[in-house]
Amino acid sequence: MKRLPPSFNLPRHSEVYESFGEIRGGVHDLKPVVEEMREARRVYIGADDADLVGIFEVPFPPSIVWQYFVDPDKRLRWQTMQTSVKNQPNERGRQGVGSSSHCAHGVGGDVLREYLDWRPFRYYTHRFTPLPNGFELAPPAVETIEFFPREDGGTRFTGVGGSRIVARRRASGLRRRPQPCGRTHRLGQRGSGKP
Repeated sequence: MKRLPPSFNLPRHSEVYESFGEIRGGVHDLKPVVEEMREARRVYIGADDADLVGIFEVPFPPSIVWQYFVDPDKRLRWQTMQTSVKNQPNERGRQGVGSSSHCAHGVGGDVLREYLDWRPFRYYTHRFTPLPNGFELAPPAVETIEFFPREDGGTRFTGVGGSRIVARRRASGLRRRPQPCGRTHRLGQRGSGKP
């Protein structure tokens, strides 16, 4: 404790061990530090920076809807164009920042999603990259999928995306306004409406 700067004032703590005697130190709550680090590394595309904004509502809570976006088996239940989804964990063996998802769309080609920001049940941001083995579904983009709880227990979620075309439009002084689109989507088994 003597080596710490005076401004670093920690609550004192001590414990006694038979083999060591009394051990003295300080306690520091790392939760606010972790939150500050996460906030500093935020990757978020808002509606003002997007080429396209999709708005959808479903009668399930954000924790359930989140799973239908990130779990491969659940995702295949509602994204009918996909033939397979395979997640690749990050270097810590987890799904989150640094992990990816490879989506096969049959004749529509394959897509790689690399997760850049990961806030469970709130939002995630990924880099969307079409792979060169078929028809290109969409241009490369960065997208944020955000989940908002509704008062009735359901979820309103938005998909907001900006592609490399955005950078070219901004450089030339042209910019298309985001076009909202939306519909109620059924999650769960195809056509069942059940999670």
